[in-house]
Amino acid sequence: MDRMNPQRPNDAMQITHQEARSILTETRGFTSVEVPGTGFHYSLNPYRGCAFNCSYCYAPAFVFDDEARRNWGRWVAVKANAEHLLRTAGRKGKLRNKNVYLSTVTDPYQPIERKLQLTRACLQAMLLFPPRLLTVQTRSPLVVRDNDLFQRMTPGRIAVCMSITTDDEAVRRIFEPACAPIAKRLEAIRTVREAGIPTQASIAPLLPCNAERLADLLDPAVDWVVVSSFRDDGGEGRKTRQWAAELYREHGYGNYLHDGDEHVRQTTATLQRLLGPERVRVGKDGFDQVCRELGVDEPQLEQTSFLPVH
Repeated sequence: MDRMNPQRPNDAMQITHQEARSILTETRGFTSVEVPGTGFHYSLNPYRGCAFNCSYCYAPAFVFDDEARRNWGRWVAVKANAEHLLRTAGRKGKLRNKNVYLSTVTDPYQPIERKLQLTRACLQAMLLFPPRLLTVQTRSPLVVRDNDLFQRMTPGRIAVCMSITTDDEAVRRIFEPACAPIAKRLEAIRTVREAGIPTQASIAPLLPCNAERLADLLDPAVDWVVVSSFRDDGGEGRKTRQWAAELYREHGYGNYLHDGDEHVRQTTATLQRLLGPERVRVGKDGFDQVCRELGVDEPQLEQTSFLPVH
């Protein structure tokens, strides 16, 4: 079975430490600043590689070493000097008036973060040198550990985005076997929201689901929802791992592109009907929504509108 060498439960994880040359990467394409006031200026990835090893992940396409790409999910490289580099960039003013996305090609709260606390150190650096907007993207419940730091950041300049790609645990186990259960992720992002932090659900890519049940689960947990298809991988679906395409077909869901596109259209319509069109956006428009809501004007000191209604 090829499938880009998917990780099995007993596979050993190779952890290495490296000195990175830089920690802020200017964004291009999907997350970039293409329209004034939207998008992100920098991505911030404290790690290379990701232990979650999702079947559909586009990140291996950006690994240019053939062996490392084949073994994606079995190795993580720690950027040991990430905090130092970020503080240096902050002192030089590189974060001022910039939108930062943490992270784009790794998960900042993957298992090794619990021990190393590298992401937490980066957040502490950004308390001293705050960007205009910080969006934290993860699929790990560990994110709630850093609620204390999120609350110390400039109000209205921090958002947390949780990947929640389906409502169905059976589907999650097929496509994301190494990730936390959906219920744990929902509990975590709801805890973040109840702490007064704006939140978003990233349904990227949308996996097979019951759209009405998914809407019910997301409604109390997040402020906004972004829905994305397999095509939104930076290459019209070409950067999506073939492992996901095979799983999609093998489990009777059809073609991951053609049938996936139709699933996105139908599910988005249901989510917008139940949650409201202003809360549910698609593709880049959805990822940019956080920038539009939080990253354009001067900081809003009042965050009560982001708190759940009881």
